Amino acid sequence: MPRTSRLAPAGHAPVQRKAAGAGGDTPSAPVRTAWEWTTDPWMDAAHRGVVPSGALGAATAPAAGVVQRRASSVVQRTPLDTARAQHEARGEDTPAGGVGGQHGSFQDYAEDDTGPEIRHDHGHLDDGSGNLDESLREDPTWSDRLERLKWIAKLEAAELLRPDLVDGTSAYRHFLFGGGATRDIEYGRFLENDSSGQTVLESALEDTRQAALERHDQDLAGATPTEGTQQYRIRTGTMSVTSGDARYPYPATENWQKAIGAHTIWIEADVTVTVTRLRDPASELPAGVPEEGEASSSESGPATYMRSFDIQMTIHAEDMYNFNPGAADIATGTPDSANGRFEITGLGHEYLNRGTYSQSFEFEATMDPVDSPQHNAGPSDPGRGSRSGRPADRRAYPTTR
Repeated sequence: MPRTSRLAPAGHAPVQRKAAGAGGDTPSAPVRTAWEWTTDPWMDAAHRGVVPSGALGAATAPAAGVVQRRASSVVQRTPLDTARAQHEARGEDTPAGGVGGQHGSFQDYAEDDTGPEIRHDHGHLDDGSGNLDESLREDPTWSDRLERLKWIAKLEAAELLRPDLVDGTSAYRHFLFGGGATRDIEYGRFLENDSSGQTVLESALEDTRQAALERHDQDLAGATPTEGTQQYRIRTGTMSVTSGDARYPYPATENWQKAIGAHTIWIEADVTVTVTRLRDPASELPAGVPEEGEASSSESGPATYMRSFDIQMTIHAEDMYNFNPGAADIATGTPDSANGRFEITGLGHEYLNRGTYSQSFEFEATMDPVDSPQHNAGPSDPGRGSRSGRPADRRAYPTTR
């Protein structure tokens, strides 16, 4: 059903005006109604970021009576070009890549352990040592307030035209209006919808599985296994999800680059191990063949065992959302100081992003001890990146490309 303008009902002819000129009346271009503007393919494409079928051909065909200017060597981008480029870039997922990568190193932790200590920088209010310096605050000027209104307009435009940036724009809105309150993020969305997030989850599952095996190996220490169940509580230290790391890489989508960028995680797990004897030694073999379905075997040889693992893993994520002196937007080069000024004047507030994701999984293994990979992120060692601040990677701006 065609759309109908409230200003001009469908079917009404546009109003024609006469233009006075030397030598008589010269017909002027028709004045478009609101309805005609909304059906114009160029305007519709620029608004929605979608190139309509046939719009390019219609746009390039010169209308009758239009004065043709000499072609210029300078390539001009039309609103349609910009709309098309933005549309094609939506939802792009560009894996960060990297070489090698850190492996989480787990240790036992107590019931009252709340996780490793994580220190964050304070952006434009940092004293240079990771502490908040209140003396750097200033009263906002009218120019500051006007600039904030401009950024609010950019935010609202992005919320309207770029639904693919929902997590990034939500994070920036909280910076402007949240008053510095801690914000819970749906970290599972990053792990599911971003290719780097998927890699982070795969690495976390792999590291947790390895840690569970190693922890049980410590108890065995070459001794003869015994049937039964054991439980452990283990966790890592801090690890940086950052560029250059193939196992815990920087976010690949623009949405999550803007929402959290490089950030810190740590992993905890509740592990239950059950050891089952599969075959009795020859000296313990019962007479005859065991009933079908029983674990024992009539084969001779030493006793053999199998261990089953039931694991509840939780990933904790943290990121201090702020803007850092000397840093700039990855895509546009806009300096962080453009928004860092809001931190100084209180027109925007840094805040802590926090999120968790839990997953249960099971697996079985023989009693053979496992080989340990190279660990470089222990409970008191963050591995890659500094514990005293946010990883050095720059976050893409919340409302610009």
